[in-house]
Amino acid sequence: MAIALVAVGLAACDSPFARVGANRSGWNLGEPTRSAADIAAYDGRWDVDLAGQPGEPVVAGGTVFVSVAGVADESEPSLIALDAGTGEERWSYDVPAAPLPPPTARLTTPGVAGGEVYVGLESTGPAQNFGTVLAFDAATGGGVREVSDEPGRSSAIRVGDVVYSTWVRYFGSTGTRNGGIQGVDVDTGEVVFGAQGEGGAVAVDDDRLYAVVHDQLRAYSLTDTTRCDEVPVVPVGGETTLDCEPLWVGPATGFDTPAVHGGSVYLGGSDGVLRTFDADGCGAATCAPLWTGATGGAIRTAAAVDGRTVVVGSDDGRIHAFPATGCGAATCAASWTATPGGGAVSSSPILASGFVFVGAESGHVRAYRATGCGTATCTAVWSEATGAPVRTSPAVADGAVVVTDVGGTVHLYGPPG
Repeated sequence: MAIALVAVGLAACDSPFARVGANRSGWNLGEPTRSAADIAAYDGRWDVDLAGQPGEPVVAGGTVFVSVAGVADESEPSLIALDAGTGEERWSYDVPAAPLPPPTARLTTPGVAGGEVYVGLESTGPAQNFGTVLAFDAATGGGVREVSDEPGRSSAIRVGDVVYSTWVRYFGSTGTRNGGIQGVDVDTGEVVFGAQGEGGAVAVDDDRLYAVVHDQLRAYSLTDTTRCDEVPVVPVGGETTLDCEPLWVGPATGFDTPAVHGGSVYLGGSDGVLRTFDADGCGAATCAPLWTGATGGAIRTAAAVDGRTVVVGSDDGRIHAFPATGCGAATCAASWTATPGGGAVSSSPILASGFVFVGAESGHVRAYRATGCGTATCTAVWSEATGAPVRTSPAVADGAVVVTDVGGTVHLYGPPG
Protein backbone atom coordinates (compact mmCIF):
# COMPACT_ATOMS: atom_id res chain seq x y z
CA MET A 1 0.00 0.00 0.00
CA ALA A 2 1.52 3.29 -1.13
CA ILE A 3 0.53 6.65 0.35
CA ALA A 4 0.95 10.19 -0.93
CA LEU A 5 -0.51 12.59 1.60
CA VAL A 6 -0.96 16.04 3.03
CA ALA A 7 -2.51 16.01 6.54
CA VAL A 8 -5.93 17.59 6.85
CA GLY A 9 -8.01 18.17 9.96
CA LEU A 10 -11.57 16.82 9.78
CA ALA A 11 -14.59 17.51 11.96
CA ALA A 12 -17.37 15.15 13.00
CA CYS A 13 -19.89 14.86 10.16
CA ASP A 14 -20.12 11.28 8.98
CA SER A 15 -21.23 9.36 5.91
CA PRO A 16 -21.39 5.94 7.59
CA PHE A 17 -23.35 3.86 5.07
CA ALA A 18 -23.47 3.37 1.34
CA ARG A 19 -25.52 6.34 0.05
CA VAL A 20 -24.81 8.25 3.33
CA GLY A 21 -27.62 7.09 5.64
CA ALA A 22 -30.04 4.23 6.25
CA ASN A 23 -32.60 5.90 3.96
CA ARG A 24 -30.03 5.79 1.11
CA SER A 25 -30.94 9.35 0.13
CA GLY A 26 -27.43 10.14 -1.05
CA TRP A 27 -27.64 13.49 0.78
CA ASN A 28 -25.32 14.39 3.62
CA LEU A 29 -27.48 17.04 5.23
CA GLY A 30 -24.93 17.52 8.01
CA GLU A 31 -22.48 19.18 5.65
CA PRO A 32 -22.71 23.01 5.89
CA THR A 33 -23.59 25.03 2.81
CA ARG A 34 -20.51 26.11 0.88
CA SER A 35 -19.94 28.53 -1.98
CA ALA A 36 -18.76 27.59 -5.45
CA ALA A 37 -15.49 29.34 -4.61
CA ASP A 38 -15.08 27.12 -1.54
CA ILE A 39 -15.59 23.95 -3.57
CA ALA A 40 -13.41 25.16 -6.45
CA ALA A 41 -10.51 25.51 -4.02
CA TYR A 42 -10.58 21.83 -3.01
CA ASP A 43 -7.40 19.95 -3.86
CA GLY A 44 -5.84 16.54 -3.26
CA ARG A 45 -4.97 15.90 0.38
CA TRP A 46 -3.85 12.26 0.09
CA ASP A 47 -3.91 9.21 -2.17
CA VAL A 48 -3.55 5.58 -1.09
CA ASP A 49 -2.77 2.83 -3.61
CA LEU A 50 -4.25 -0.52 -2.61
CA ALA A 51 -3.42 -4.03 -3.80
CA GLY A 52 -6.83 -4.68 -5.33
CA GLN A 53 -10.01 -2.99 -6.48
CA PRO A 54 -11.56 -0.72 -3.80
CA GLY A 55 -15.32 -0.36 -3.56
CA GLU A 56 -17.44 2.54 -2.34
CA PRO A 57 -15.91 4.34 0.66
CA VAL A 58 -17.74 5.30 3.84
CA VAL A 59 -16.54 7.75 6.49
CA ALA A 60 -17.21 7.62 10.24
CA GLY A 61 -15.37 8.83 13.32
CA GLY A 62 -12.48 10.28 11.34
CA THR A 63 -11.89 6.98 9.52
CA VAL A 64 -12.38 5.97 5.89
CA PHE A 65 -13.57 2.37 5.55
CA VAL A 66 -13.36 0.56 2.22
CA SER A 67 -13.71 -3.03 1.04
CA VAL A 68 -11.08 -4.15 -1.44
CA ALA A 69 -11.62 -6.94 -3.97
CA GLY A 70 -8.63 -9.25 -4.25
CA VAL A 71 -6.72 -9.61 -7.49
CA ALA A 72 -8.11 -12.65 -9.34
CA ASP A 73 -6.50 -15.94 -8.25
CA GLU A 74 -3.93 -14.08 -6.14
CA SER A 75 -5.56 -12.76 -2.99
CA GLU A 76 -8.74 -12.75 -0.96
CA PRO A 77 -10.72 -9.54 -0.37
CA SER A 78 -10.00 -7.28 2.57
CA LEU A 79 -11.55 -4.53 4.66
CA ILE A 80 -9.30 -1.54 5.30
CA ALA A 81 -9.65 1.38 7.73
CA LEU A 82 -7.67 4.53 6.86
CA ASP A 83 -7.10 7.61 8.96
CA ALA A 84 -9.17 10.31 7.24
CA GLY A 85 -6.67 12.99 8.19
CA THR A 86 -3.53 11.32 6.85
CA GLY A 87 -4.50 8.28 4.79
CA GLU A 88 -2.43 6.02 7.02
CA GLU A 89 -3.81 2.54 7.70
CA ARG A 90 -5.42 2.11 11.10
CA TRP A 91 -6.27 -1.56 10.68
CA SER A 92 -7.17 -4.14 8.06
CA TYR A 93 -8.84 -7.52 7.85
CA ASP A 94 -8.07 -10.12 5.20
CA VAL A 95 -10.69 -12.76 4.48
CA PRO A 96 -9.10 -16.14 5.29
CA ALA A 97 -8.28 -18.28 2.28
CA ALA A 98 -10.93 -20.94 1.67
CA PRO A 99 -10.16 -24.66 1.20
CA LEU A 100 -9.89 -26.03 -2.32
CA PRO A 101 -11.55 -25.77 -4.73
CA PRO A 102 -11.06 -22.02 -4.16
CA PRO A 103 -14.26 -19.96 -4.25
CA THR A 104 -14.44 -16.34 -5.29
CA ALA A 105 -15.07 -14.22 -2.20
CA ARG A 106 -16.42 -10.68 -2.10
CA LEU A 107 -17.12 -8.10 0.59
CA THR A 108 -19.88 -5.52 0.35
CA THR A 109 -19.61 -1.81 1.04
CA PRO A 110 -19.21 -1.51 4.83
CA GLY A 111 -21.64 0.24 7.16
CA VAL A 112 -20.72 1.81 10.50
CA ALA A 113 -22.99 2.20 13.54
CA GLY A 114 -22.88 1.61 17.28
CA GLY A 115 -19.08 1.48 17.34
CA GLU A 116 -19.00 -1.44 14.90
CA VAL A 117 -18.40 -1.96 11.18
CA TYR A 118 -20.73 -4.34 9.33
CA VAL A 119 -19.82 -5.91 6.02
CA GLY A 120 -21.41 -8.70 4.00
CA LEU A 121 -19.24 -11.66 2.96
CA GLU A 122 -20.15 -14.05 0.16
CA SER A 123 -17.91 -16.86 -1.10
CA THR A 124 -18.95 -18.43 -4.36
CA GLY A 125 -17.74 -21.92 -5.21
CA PRO A 126 -18.46 -24.27 -8.12
CA ALA A 127 -21.23 -26.09 -6.25
CA GLN A 128 -22.68 -23.57 -3.80
CA ASN A 129 -22.17 -20.27 -2.05
CA PHE A 130 -21.85 -19.45 1.61
CA GLY A 131 -21.12 -16.44 3.79
CA THR A 132 -22.32 -14.13 6.54
CA VAL A 133 -22.44 -10.53 7.73
CA LEU A 134 -19.32 -9.77 9.75
CA ALA A 135 -19.05 -7.22 12.58
CA PHE A 136 -15.79 -5.54 13.66
CA ASP A 137 -14.83 -3.06 16.35
CA ALA A 138 -14.68 0.18 14.33
CA ALA A 139 -11.70 1.56 16.25
CA THR A 140 -9.45 -1.50 16.25
CA GLY A 141 -10.82 -4.04 13.75
CA GLY A 142 -10.93 -6.57 16.58
CA GLY A 143 -13.79 -8.55 18.05
CA VAL A 144 -14.73 -10.08 14.69
CA ARG A 145 -18.02 -11.95 14.87
CA GLU A 146 -20.70 -13.29 12.57
CA VAL A 147 -24.04 -11.50 12.73
CA SER A 148 -25.98 -13.47 10.12
CA ASP A 149 -26.09 -17.08 8.94
CA GLU A 150 -26.82 -16.00 5.36
CA PRO A 151 -24.34 -14.78 2.71
CA GLY A 152 -24.28 -10.97 2.72
CA ARG A 153 -25.11 -9.85 -0.82
CA SER A 154 -25.70 -6.09 -0.38
CA SER A 155 -24.35 -3.32 1.82
CA ALA A 156 -25.62 -3.77 5.38
CA ILE A 157 -27.21 -1.00 7.42
CA ARG A 158 -27.86 -0.90 11.14
CA VAL A 159 -30.94 0.84 12.52
CA GLY A 160 -31.28 0.64 16.30
CA ASP A 161 -30.15 -2.84 17.31
CA VAL A 162 -30.98 -4.48 13.96
CA VAL A 163 -28.72 -5.04 10.97
CA TYR A 164 -30.48 -5.35 7.61
CA SER A 165 -28.98 -6.94 4.51
CA THR A 166 -29.95 -9.02 1.49
CA TRP A 167 -28.79 -12.57 0.79
CA VAL A 168 -28.75 -15.16 -1.97
CA ARG A 169 -28.15 -18.88 -1.57
CA TYR A 170 -27.78 -21.45 -4.33
CA PHE A 171 -26.78 -25.06 -4.83
CA GLY A 172 -25.25 -25.64 -8.26
CA SER A 173 -25.71 -29.40 -8.03
CA THR A 174 -29.49 -29.04 -7.98
CA GLY A 175 -29.86 -25.74 -9.79
CA THR A 176 -31.91 -24.35 -6.89
CA ARG A 177 -31.59 -20.76 -5.73
CA ASN A 178 -33.24 -18.53 -3.17
CA GLY A 179 -32.77 -15.02 -1.83
CA GLY A 180 -34.25 -12.59 0.59
CA ILE A 181 -33.93 -9.73 3.05
CA GLN A 182 -32.99 -10.30 6.66
CA GLY A 183 -33.00 -8.16 9.79
CA VAL A 184 -30.95 -9.57 12.69
CA ASP A 185 -30.75 -8.32 16.27
CA VAL A 186 -27.03 -7.62 16.80
CA ASP A 187 -27.16 -8.56 20.48
CA THR A 188 -29.22 -11.77 20.40
CA GLY A 189 -28.77 -12.99 16.83
CA GLU A 190 -32.54 -13.33 16.48
CA VAL A 191 -33.99 -12.82 13.02
CA VAL A 192 -36.61 -10.12 13.61
CA PHE A 193 -37.45 -9.38 9.97
CA GLY A 194 -37.38 -11.38 6.79
CA ALA A 195 -38.75 -11.26 3.27
CA GLN A 196 -38.29 -13.83 0.53
CA GLY A 197 -37.12 -12.93 -2.97
CA GLU A 198 -33.81 -11.96 -4.53
CA GLY A 199 -33.29 -8.21 -4.69
CA GLY A 200 -31.03 -5.22 -4.27
CA ALA A 201 -29.90 -3.11 -1.33
CA VAL A 202 -32.51 -1.98 1.18
CA ALA A 203 -33.41 1.48 2.50
CA VAL A 204 -34.98 2.05 5.92
CA ASP A 205 -36.97 5.13 6.93
CA ASP A 206 -39.67 5.70 9.58
CA ASP A 207 -40.14 2.00 10.49
CA ARG A 208 -40.48 1.06 6.83
CA LEU A 209 -38.08 -0.93 4.68
CA TYR A 210 -37.93 -0.46 0.90
CA ALA A 211 -36.23 -2.73 -1.63
CA VAL A 212 -36.50 -3.87 -5.22
CA VAL A 213 -37.42 -7.56 -5.34
CA HIS A 214 -38.26 -9.42 -8.56
CA ASP A 215 -38.76 -6.22 -10.59
CA GLN A 216 -41.01 -4.70 -7.94
CA LEU A 217 -40.38 -1.88 -5.50
CA ARG A 218 -41.67 -3.30 -2.22
CA ALA A 219 -42.46 -1.45 1.00
CA TYR A 220 -42.52 -3.41 4.28
CA SER A 221 -43.54 -2.59 7.83
CA LEU A 222 -40.82 -3.22 10.40
CA THR A 223 -43.26 -3.10 13.32
CA ASP A 224 -46.34 -5.08 12.18
CA THR A 225 -45.40 -8.69 12.94
CA THR A 226 -48.86 -9.94 11.91
CA ARG A 227 -47.72 -9.61 8.29
CA CYS A 228 -44.89 -12.15 8.81
CA ASP A 229 -44.90 -15.97 8.71
CA GLU A 230 -42.33 -18.75 9.09
CA VAL A 231 -41.59 -20.37 5.73
CA PRO A 232 -39.15 -23.05 4.52
CA VAL A 233 -35.76 -21.94 3.21
CA VAL A 234 -35.20 -23.32 -0.27
CA PRO A 235 -33.20 -25.42 -1.06
CA VAL A 236 -32.31 -26.46 2.50
CA GLY A 237 -35.00 -28.82 3.74
CA GLY A 238 -36.33 -28.37 7.25
CA GLU A 239 -34.90 -24.89 7.79
CA THR A 240 -37.32 -21.97 8.12
CA THR A 241 -37.10 -18.21 8.01
CA LEU A 242 -39.40 -15.19 8.21
CA ASP A 243 -41.31 -14.00 5.17
CA CYS A 244 -43.18 -10.72 5.62
CA GLU A 245 -45.89 -9.48 3.28
CA PRO A 246 -45.26 -6.05 1.73
CA LEU A 247 -47.52 -3.11 2.50
CA TRP A 248 -47.52 -2.17 -1.16
CA VAL A 249 -45.57 -2.75 -4.36
CA GLY A 250 -44.80 -0.65 -7.41
CA PRO A 251 -43.19 -1.21 -10.82
CA ALA A 252 -39.40 -1.33 -11.09
CA THR A 253 -36.78 -2.44 -13.59
CA GLY A 254 -33.44 -3.81 -12.41
CA PHE A 255 -32.13 -4.02 -8.84
CA ASP A 256 -31.34 -0.35 -8.17
CA THR A 257 -31.24 0.97 -4.62
CA PRO A 258 -34.26 3.07 -3.59
CA ALA A 259 -33.66 6.52 -2.08
CA VAL A 260 -36.14 7.77 0.52
CA HIS A 261 -36.62 11.40 1.51
CA GLY A 262 -39.44 13.79 2.36
CA GLY A 263 -42.18 11.17 2.20
CA SER A 264 -41.20 9.93 -1.27
CA VAL A 265 -39.25 6.98 -2.66
CA TYR A 266 -37.08 7.57 -5.74
CA LEU A 267 -35.93 4.75 -7.98
CA GLY A 268 -34.07 4.68 -11.27
CA GLY A 269 -34.60 1.90 -13.78
CA SER A 270 -32.79 0.03 -16.50
CA ASP A 271 -35.41 1.43 -18.88
CA GLY A 272 -33.97 4.91 -18.31
CA VAL A 273 -36.89 6.15 -16.21
CA LEU A 274 -36.78 7.73 -12.75
CA ARG A 275 -39.90 6.77 -10.77
CA THR A 276 -41.15 8.57 -7.66
CA PHE A 277 -43.62 6.95 -5.25
CA ASP A 278 -45.47 8.07 -2.14
CA ALA A 279 -43.57 6.38 0.71
CA ASP A 280 -46.89 5.64 2.46
CA GLY A 281 -48.35 3.95 -0.60
CA CYS A 282 -51.60 4.70 -2.33
CA GLY A 283 -54.21 2.81 -0.30
CA ALA A 284 -54.01 -0.19 -2.61
CA ALA A 285 -51.75 -3.23 -2.87
CA THR A 286 -50.14 -1.99 -6.09
CA CYS A 287 -49.17 1.65 -6.58
CA ALA A 288 -48.29 3.67 -9.65
CA PRO A 289 -45.56 6.35 -9.50
CA LEU A 290 -46.52 9.87 -8.49
CA TRP A 291 -44.43 11.09 -11.41
CA THR A 292 -41.65 9.92 -13.69
CA GLY A 293 -38.68 11.48 -15.45
CA ALA A 294 -36.99 10.05 -18.52
CA THR A 295 -33.29 10.05 -19.33
CA GLY A 296 -31.60 9.03 -22.55
CA GLY A 297 -30.22 5.70 -21.30
CA ALA A 298 -30.45 3.06 -18.61
CA ILE A 299 -30.15 4.35 -15.05
CA ARG A 300 -27.64 2.17 -13.19
CA THR A 301 -27.03 4.56 -10.32
CA ALA A 302 -28.98 5.24 -7.17
CA ALA A 303 -30.72 8.60 -6.91
CA ALA A 304 -29.49 11.40 -4.67
CA VAL A 305 -32.24 13.61 -3.25
CA ASP A 306 -32.51 16.57 -0.91
CA GLY A 307 -35.51 18.82 -0.32
CA ARG A 308 -35.25 20.50 -3.73
CA THR A 309 -33.45 18.27 -6.24
CA VAL A 310 -33.22 14.60 -7.20
CA VAL A 311 -30.27 13.54 -9.38
CA VAL A 312 -29.50 10.30 -11.25
CA GLY A 313 -26.75 9.19 -13.62
CA SER A 314 -27.57 7.62 -16.96
CA ASP A 315 -25.98 5.48 -19.64
CA ASP A 316 -26.48 8.46 -21.96
CA GLY A 317 -23.36 9.90 -20.31
CA ARG A 318 -25.15 12.59 -18.34
CA ILE A 319 -26.48 13.27 -14.86
CA HIS A 320 -30.10 14.45 -14.85
CA ALA A 321 -31.54 16.71 -12.13
CA PHE A 322 -35.29 16.94 -11.55
CA PRO A 323 -37.40 18.91 -9.04
CA ALA A 324 -37.67 16.64 -5.99
CA THR A 325 -41.41 17.30 -5.66
CA GLY A 326 -42.13 16.86 -9.34
CA CYS A 327 -43.48 19.36 -11.83
CA GLY A 328 -47.26 19.05 -11.39
CA ALA A 329 -47.54 16.58 -14.26
CA ALA A 330 -47.23 12.81 -14.61
CA THR A 331 -44.00 13.14 -16.59
CA CYS A 332 -41.30 15.68 -15.79
CA ALA A 333 -38.38 16.99 -17.79
CA ALA A 334 -34.97 17.45 -16.22
CA SER A 335 -34.25 20.88 -14.76
CA TRP A 336 -30.66 20.57 -15.94
CA THR A 337 -28.17 17.99 -17.12
CA ALA A 338 -24.39 17.72 -17.15
CA THR A 339 -21.82 15.43 -18.77
CA PRO A 340 -19.17 14.20 -16.31
CA GLY A 341 -17.18 12.69 -19.19
CA GLY A 342 -16.04 9.39 -20.64
CA GLY A 343 -19.39 7.76 -21.35
CA ALA A 344 -22.06 6.08 -19.23
CA VAL A 345 -22.37 7.34 -15.65
CA SER A 346 -22.03 4.44 -13.23
CA SER A 347 -21.00 6.50 -10.18
CA SER A 348 -24.05 7.24 -8.03
CA PRO A 349 -24.14 10.99 -7.32
CA ILE A 350 -23.97 12.48 -3.82
CA LEU A 351 -25.57 15.73 -2.63
CA ALA A 352 -23.78 17.79 0.01
CA SER A 353 -23.19 21.47 0.80
CA GLY A 354 -25.49 22.51 -2.07
CA PHE A 355 -23.54 20.58 -4.73
CA VAL A 356 -23.74 17.31 -6.66
CA PHE A 357 -20.56 15.23 -6.51
CA VAL A 358 -20.09 12.43 -9.02
CA GLY A 359 -17.33 10.28 -10.48
CA ALA A 360 -16.65 9.99 -14.20
CA GLU A 361 -15.57 7.27 -16.57
CA SER A 362 -12.98 9.73 -17.88
CA GLY A 363 -11.08 9.44 -14.59
CA HIS A 364 -12.38 12.52 -12.79
CA VAL A 365 -14.50 13.50 -9.82
CA ARG A 366 -16.62 16.61 -10.40
CA ALA A 367 -19.01 18.91 -8.55
CA TYR A 368 -22.02 20.82 -9.91
CA ARG A 369 -24.40 23.29 -8.30
CA ALA A 370 -27.40 21.28 -7.11
CA THR A 371 -29.79 24.06 -8.13
CA GLY A 372 -28.35 24.23 -11.63
CA CYS A 373 -26.68 27.02 -13.52
CA GLY A 374 -29.58 28.88 -15.15
CA THR A 375 -29.33 26.92 -18.41
CA ALA A 376 -30.34 23.41 -19.49
CA THR A 377 -26.75 22.16 -19.58
CA CYS A 378 -24.32 22.84 -16.75
CA THR A 379 -20.57 22.62 -16.36
CA ALA A 380 -18.63 21.57 -13.27
CA VAL A 381 -17.56 24.14 -10.68
CA TRP A 382 -14.82 21.77 -9.55
CA SER A 383 -12.97 18.85 -11.13
CA GLU A 384 -10.01 16.69 -10.19
CA ALA A 385 -8.32 13.96 -12.21
CA THR A 386 -8.05 10.58 -10.48
CA GLY A 387 -6.01 8.78 -13.12
CA ALA A 388 -8.56 6.00 -13.67
CA PRO A 389 -12.36 5.73 -14.10
CA VAL A 390 -14.50 6.36 -11.00
CA ARG A 391 -17.47 3.97 -10.94
CA THR A 392 -18.34 4.05 -7.26
CA SER A 393 -20.20 6.71 -5.35
CA PRO A 394 -18.12 9.42 -3.66
CA ALA A 395 -18.37 9.91 0.10
CA VAL A 396 -18.66 13.53 1.22
CA ALA A 397 -18.09 13.98 4.93
CA ASP A 398 -16.26 16.22 7.36
CA GLY A 399 -15.59 18.80 4.66
CA ALA A 400 -13.82 16.30 2.41
CA VAL A 401 -14.60 14.27 -0.73
CA VAL A 402 -13.43 10.64 -0.83
CA VAL A 403 -13.48 8.55 -4.03
CA THR A 404 -12.00 5.29 -5.24
CA ASP A 405 -11.00 4.48 -8.81
CA VAL A 406 -10.68 1.27 -10.82
CA GLY A 407 -6.91 1.62 -10.75
CA GLY A 408 -6.96 0.72 -7.05
CA THR A 409 -6.49 4.14 -5.46
CA VAL A 410 -8.40 5.93 -2.71
CA HIS A 411 -8.33 9.74 -3.06
CA LEU A 412 -9.30 12.37 -0.49
CA TYR A 413 -9.87 16.00 -1.51
CA GLY A 414 -10.53 18.92 0.78
CA PRO A 415 -10.04 22.63 1.36
CA PRO A 416 -6.49 23.93 1.17
CA GLY A 417 -4.41 24.50 4.24
